[in-house]
Amino acid sequence: MSNSMQERADQLRERLTAENPEMWDAAVEPEIVGVFTRLESAPTAYGPKWIVVLTLPDGSERSVWLFHTALRNELAKLKPVEGELVAIAHLGKKQTEDGKTTYDAYKVVVDRVPTVHSWDAVAPAEISETPAPVTASAGCQPPPPQPPRPAPALPADQGGPSVHHGPGPCLACECPAGDTHADGCPDDLPF
Repeated sequence: MSNSMQERADQLRERLTAENPEMWDAAVEPEIVGVFTRLESAPTAYGPKWIVVLTLPDGSERSVWLFHTALRNELAKLKPVEGELVAIAHLGKKQTEDGKTTYDAYKVVVDRVPTVHSWDAVAPAEISETPAPVTASAGCQPPPPQPPRPAPALPADQGGPSVHHGPGPCLACECPAGDTHADGCPDDLPF
């Protein structure tokens, strides 16, 4: 048996003899924060139910049973992976929009670096003076459009018009490589 397979087998043997993690009780502790360790399923009288296992800062494990649809949906939307820090808050009972029933509401956050969902929003295929429209995702707003700056009247070494260094002509003012950008060119950066 290879080392990594032996290590995995030993970990499985430990889990066979280990106690099941204590269940998180939102009524006693409305918030829980821990490192996502694994996603499991366990049988219940109502069929199999999903369980998220978190490792708490003290090293103990806690199981979060996904009985409520709102909690299951929040976690499924964020899709935490092993090693990510997860915080879950039970927000209590909330009324549905139609006011006919209540449900248990939750908020889930995952500590991860935000990702850019489309490089097209950052670097459009064709560069122009007008930035490509950006669809903002939750909590992320595109920067406001900036008007073109007039070219400074100083030499380049003192913050004046810059020289075009790209291959071929500048796409904005059409100056050739090695030439000074035209007045008002948006690519004329003072550095």
